[in-house]
Amino acid sequence: MSQTPYLPEPSYLHRALSTLGSAPDPDTLLKGLASTLYHINRQQPIALYRLHDAKALHLTYYLSPAGQQAAPHALRLITSLASLSTLGLDYRDIKGEFGTWGYVAYPTPDTHEQTQWLTLFIDLASQRLRLLKAANATERRIRLRRRRRSILKDMQHTCSIDHLVQRHGQSWCRIFQAVGIALYYQEELACFGQCPPERQLLAAIASLAAPLDDTETIELDGECAGGIAVSVHVADAQPAWLMLFRRRHAVPLLPELSCPHTPVGYWLASEINSLAELADDLTSVITAIEIANLNQQLVATNQWLETLAHKDALTQCWNRYYTELVLDSIDPTHTTMALILFDIDDFKCINDTHGHAVGDDVLRDLVAVVQGTLRQGDHLGRWGGEEFMILARELDHEGTLQFANRVRLAVASARFAVAAPVSISMGATLVHAHESPRQWLERADQGLYLAKQAGKNRCVLCP
Repeated sequence: MSQTPYLPEPSYLHRALSTLGSAPDPDTLLKGLASTLYHINRQQPIALYRLHDAKALHLTYYLSPAGQQAAPHALRLITSLASLSTLGLDYRDIKGEFGTWGYVAYPTPDTHEQTQWLTLFIDLASQRLRLLKAANATERRIRLRRRRRSILKDMQHTCSIDHLVQRHGQSWCRIFQAVGIALYYQEELACFGQCPPERQLLAAIASLAAPLDDTETIELDGECAGGIAVSVHVADAQPAWLMLFRRRHAVPLLPELSCPHTPVGYWLASEINSLAELADDLTSVITAIEIANLNQQLVATNQWLETLAHKDALTQCWNRYYTELVLDSIDPTHTTMALILFDIDDFKCINDTHGHAVGDDVLRDLVAVVQGTLRQGDHLGRWGGEEFMILARELDHEGTLQFANRVRLAVASARFAVAAPVSISMGATLVHAHESPRQWLERADQGLYLAKQAGKNRCVLCP
C-alpha cells in the first residue's frame, strides 16, 4: 500500500520561507534549514556536511526523529559524495561565497512536489548564506580598516609585540569572533585572551613548516584545535606567526560528531582572507618595531662608543685622548683657567706590595675622592698611569693654590684599600693667552717635579 503524499501546512511553509530569508546568522540559518527539510520529508533524518579545503566532507549537523540523538556510525564516516551515494541518500550542494560550502543529505523524497520544496528551501538557504557571508566579510573589512588606522596612528609608540597584542588584541578577537590571540616573533610570544598554554603554543609553532608564500594560513589541530596560524613576513627575518583561537566552529558541531581521521575546519575562506590582510598590517608594525629597536641599539652603541672615546675604562674620568682635545679647544682670551697635574706619591710601592688589583682600587677610589671636591665646571682627566689633570675655571694665583690644597688634603684624609696613608703631589699653572697647551703642560709638570723634590704631599704653583 503506497503512502499518502505528505507536505506540511502551507502556513508552515510560508513561515519557514520567511524565517530562512531573515536568518540573522549562519548558525540559525543552517539549523532552520535542517528543521524545515526534516518536516517536509516526512521527518526523515537530515545531515549537513561541510566541505573543506582538502575536498573532504565532515558531518556538522544531524537532525533525526525524537529519541535518535546520535548520528549513525555510517553517516559519521562519510568523507566524500561517493560515500553518500553508497548509502542511497539524495544530496544537494549549499553554495557559499567561494563555491560550495557543503552538502545536505536526506532520504529520497516520496513525491516530486516534496523534491521541489526541498530544492527551493536549499536554494533559498544558499542565497541567504552567501548574503550573510558577504555582509559579515564587509563588516569585518570595515572594522579591520578602522583598527588599521588605529595601529598606524600609534605605530611610533608601539615598542614591542606584547604591547601591540595587549593594545589591539581585544578588538581583533571581536572582529574574528575569537576567544584568544597570540603573536610569535623571534622567540618572543605575546598572548591575549584565552589561548592554549605556552608549552602547547610553542610546540605548535615548532611544527609549522616554513611558509611557501606570503599569505600561508594553517589550521591547527591537536591540543591547539580551533586555532589558525597566519604567517607574517618580515624582511630578512624568520616569519612571525599570528594565531587566533575559537572554542567552536562558525557552525557548531554536535559533540558526538567528531571523526578523528577527518580534519575539522573552524575558519571560513572569507575570514582567512581577512586574516591575510591583518598579517600584512602586522608586517608593517613589526618592521616599525624592528626599526625602532635598531635605532635604540644604534643610540646605545653610539653612547658606548662616545664613552670609550671620552672616558678612562678604569676610573671613568676623562681619558688622555679627550683631555687633550679639551686642552686644544681652550681659548684663554675668554676665560681664566688653572691647569693642575698631580700623581700618587710612591704608587709603585703600593703595586709592588699589594699587587696591581689593589693599585687599581686605589686609583678608582682616588678619582672618586677628587671628583667629590670639584666645583661645577671643573674637570678631571687621567693623564697616564697614576698621573691626573684637573682643569679648573675662574681661578687666580691664590685661588689656584687654595683649590689644589683642598683637593690634596681631601685625598690625605680619605681611606683607601691599603693601610698606609695615600698622598698626592701637585703642580699647578695658570693658562695664558698666546701660549700653546704644550707650554701650559711644561709649567705644570715643572711644578709637580718641584713638589716631589720638596718632600711630596704638597702643591707647587708655576704661574
